[in-house]
Amino acid sequence: MNYRFKWGFIGLCSVLLFFFVYPYSVASANEPPRILFVYDSLNIAEKKENDVDAIQRLLTSSGAIVQTVETDKYIGGMLSNTDYDGVITLINWPQKELSEHFVKDRQAFSGKKLHIGPKLTADEQSLFSGKWRELSHRQFTLKDEQHFYSQTLGYQDEITVLEGSAGLSIGLLETQEIDYEEIPFGVLEKNNGFLPFFSQKGAVFLKSAELVNQWLGEHQSFSPILTIDGLNPMKDMSIASKFQQLLAKTNIPYIISTTSTNQNNTTAPFDIFTDILRSFESGTGIIFLEVPVVNNVNLNDNHALSQMLEQQISLFIEESIFPVGLSAYGYWNQDAQYQADGLELSKTVILRENPAIEKQYYRSRTKKSTIFKTAFFNIPFDYLEGVTWQRNGNTSDYEFPMPVTMSFSFPDSDKEIATVLKKIDQSPLFFYQIGKSHFEFDLQTQTQHIELLNSRRYLNGKLVNSLNNVTNKVIPETTFKGQFARLFNITNVVLIVVVVATMSVLAVLFFFGRRNYRSKYIQKKGDHK
Repeated sequence: MNYRFKWGFIGLCSVLLFFFVYPYSVASANEPPRILFVYDSLNIAEKKENDVDAIQRLLTSSGAIVQTVETDKYIGGMLSNTDYDGVITLINWPQKELSEHFVKDRQAFSGKKLHIGPKLTADEQSLFSGKWRELSHRQFTLKDEQHFYSQTLGYQDEITVLEGSAGLSIGLLETQEIDYEEIPFGVLEKNNGFLPFFSQKGAVFLKSAELVNQWLGEHQSFSPILTIDGLNPMKDMSIASKFQQLLAKTNIPYIISTTSTNQNNTTAPFDIFTDILRSFESGTGIIFLEVPVVNNVNLNDNHALSQMLEQQISLFIEESIFPVGLSAYGYWNQDAQYQADGLELSKTVILRENPAIEKQYYRSRTKKSTIFKTAFFNIPFDYLEGVTWQRNGNTSDYEFPMPVTMSFSFPDSDKEIATVLKKIDQSPLFFYQIGKSHFEFDLQTQTQHIELLNSRRYLNGKLVNSLNNVTNKVIPETTFKGQFARLFNITNVVLIVVVVATMSVLAVLFFFGRRNYRSKYIQKKGDHK
């Protein structure tokens, strides 16, 4: 009896251990990494402030919870092993020194460490095997170690590199001088990473994004989603209609990122605007709502932003338009109120590059970014100019390590339409097929829940029409109608006649005047002889 009781007790303990300990372990393993991102300066003078923004957006797109601190505002003890899984140091302006408190805490920190830029301290260098070198006045070609792409970089005044490391090399720097050298660009060794410099453009960005994601432990791959941003009700809708028809012929799925309005939504121009949006949505397009443009900050507006966005979404739904995500500048995810009243409406967002510093308006600035089910890092197509791609047929096999939208500005003329379509057709990258895998698009207000699952739209759990039969809107010619329309038309004709007659008389007078003057001049010249 005691024998049975003993083994029964052991079995019960085993079951309890499974239910209480095992779920906790799985949850801990699935938690997003917590990263402290410390930079020395925005370096506005050299226009490098958006490098900070790009790293923030990159980390968010990779699924990390980011706490951003400028070194001057770092408080001793902030970086602890219990609060963070990793720390990133960005040297954005080498002339500025880092906080002594931060340097001390970083040395004691046992989690992951990534250093971007020069000025590694001795304890940072000791984390890597190999030899550190300081190079100056060099030009390199940055090559992908898997031969997907390469790019010749501009001259580097000063650069720190690591050679002979036992870790993993990310990218190769080839010298342009007679004495050929091949130097690792980035290095990962154990839990530590190093990048010699950063850029939000070109091959440097591609390599940096790959290294950051591997450093975080992410090993996914994504084709970019074609995105057209900047549509708004003030655009020329005849141009928009023509662009929609031509874009549909490419058979490429795409995102249309558009702003809307809360006013004048019962007018004919708004009806035409929503007709155009439905035509974009009827084929392979999906709609993302761009957050409103902020021109100033009123801290006593009783959360007007949330009300505004919910109203815009409701107006769209009334017109059978179903936005499935939000598009916003990166700095919106560094503001607590923009997060709560705006971004948290959607589990799927596009994070765009910040505007100029003077056009950034914060309400309640925060150091902590929020995370999303899917956060697309937006990169304009032109930011990859200068990259040479190894193509497999018409396109390269390269894929990004995080969700990416590749954007073009909405065209304003026939010439711009032709330019955008040509770039899309000649793109070296294969665009993502929306709805195939990876992503679920999801936007929810207090009363409405919109989802895009397997290329089907759902409103509050019910399938909505696919809108495949929406006809292209014919934009009517604008004519002036009103009480004085006839008078204005007659006045225009009279003015045109008067101007033409006056110009004709002046031309005749000029002709006769020139002839008379010339005859007098010739006569005087003959008398002089």
